[in-house]
Amino acid sequence: MITNEILAATYGEENIVTMPFKRARQIGLSPLDSRMLAFVGLPRESPPIFTTRTQDGPDSLSVHGFKTDGEDNKILILGAPADDNRRRFCLDVRDEFIVLILFKANESWAEIVNSSLDSFVEFIYRIQEFRDQIGKEPAESRQTVESLRSYLRDLDPPALEESDSWWSVALDRLSAGEGTSK
Repeated sequence: MITNEILAATYGEENIVTMPFKRARQIGLSPLDSRMLAFVGLPRESPPIFTTRTQDGPDSLSVHGFKTDGEDNKILILGAPADDNRRRFCLDVRDEFIVLILFKANESWAEIVNSSLDSFVEFIYRIQEFRDQIGKEPAESRQTVESLRSYLRDLDPPALEESDSWWSVALDRLSAGEGTSK
């Protein structure tokens, strides 16, 4: 499991976004997700995969209610893909999975990207770790991406189940050399 110390060593302490534990619990987050956001946090920036610096709303760490199958639910906006400000990574408060939602007038789309908040944060971190390493040894990128894919598949199998899933496509792009430069 990723810790705040691991994230801080990679991104810098000033680039870790957290939420007070009490606030997370008031929103309705599980104890595990509340601890994750309060004591581990999210990287502020991890391009091209993730950013908390959203533009044109909805903002990171904002809560939005909605109905599904006639039941009330909430999402907590975590951030956005760094290269696509129309979509948001959200934590489904009730079901505790991470969903990527398109926020665009007259168009909607959603995809479950991770089965838990801790696996989401670890995916972001591991891809950044890959990017940092590949900058030093670019010749090994394809083999390294396949090792990374295998590790992430073991961590959260549904996240990489489909070849066109968010994470599958992101890893394919890294394998092709896209997004490996900082």
